[in-house]
Amino acid sequence: SLTLIAATNLVWSGPGSGNWDLTNTVGWLDPLSNPTVFNYGDPVTFDDTGAPNNNLVTLVDTFLSAASVTVNSGYPYSFSGGGSFAGPGKLFYVGNNLLTINNANTYTGGTIVSNSGAYLVLANWAGLGSGPLTLAMAGGTMEVKSGGSATAGFSGDIVVADDFTIQLDGTGSYGGQFFGNLSGTARKTLTINAGNPTNTVRVRLGGNATTYDGNLVLNNSVIEWATYNGSSNQIYNGVISGSGNLVIRASGGTTILNGANTYSGMTTPTTGTLGFGIDSVGPVGAVTSG
Repeated sequence: SLTLIAATNLVWSGPGSGNWDLTNTVGWLDPLSNPTVFNYGDPVTFDDTGAPNNNLVTLVDTFLSAASVTVNSGYPYSFSGGGSFAGPGKLFYVGNNLLTINNANTYTGGTIVSNSGAYLVLANWAGLGSGPLTLAMAGGTMEVKSGGSATAGFSGDIVVADDFTIQLDGTGSYGGQFFGNLSGTARKTLTINAGNPTNTVRVRLGGNATTYDGNLVLNNSVIEWATYNGSSNQIYNGVISGSGNLVIRASGGTTILNGANTYSGMTTPTTGTLGFGIDSVGPVGAVTSG
């Protein structure tokens, strides 16, 4: 026989083991505050209820398919382990304290960061799954602890809905690797910081359908914003400012700058085409051929 169990809104109760697993650890409370286990499809919330007991969450099973995961706590939370938040669910980070993601996740519903005090530490490029990352409230920060590679990077699109900062601690030619598209709201600003301001940080943008209407601040002179968009176009309609550098690696594609940019670093066209829709203004760096 088959028994169907309705999805239940669960709140993390902070079990001693810290394990988030499937139908095993009694680490949750149902809406009536009864202790229970996690089942497929349950929406889960990590708030202040379980944080004092255990805010170090170990994901055990490889397919923890929650309908949604909400982190809304005044305490810091940390996710780690060999398990994975999987399936079509979303991650909502609305709390005002630190959230650290150490494990690889495979959920596809996307991530929404919507708290001005948010500080998201991403210790694994696959920590946010494959869905879009929406930066939805001014003031938040995401720190990426390690560099990427030709195959390791953030695979989802990035949507800049409000002012936000991304700090990249990795260095070298893969200091930051973003495979998806970048989009954003006009007059909203994405700031890129270098965690190690003494070494080159190349930020690779691979999105083949990037049209970015927001502003971009390359906040350190070691930052190289590099367009790797193959045979398509990447279009930047906002203002690019700061002391960073622009590198064109579009292969057979085109990078189009439609903003009155003021960044003061180098501009290096290497492959592909560089197009301008408006004059740059203010102090500009040298233009060199690659």
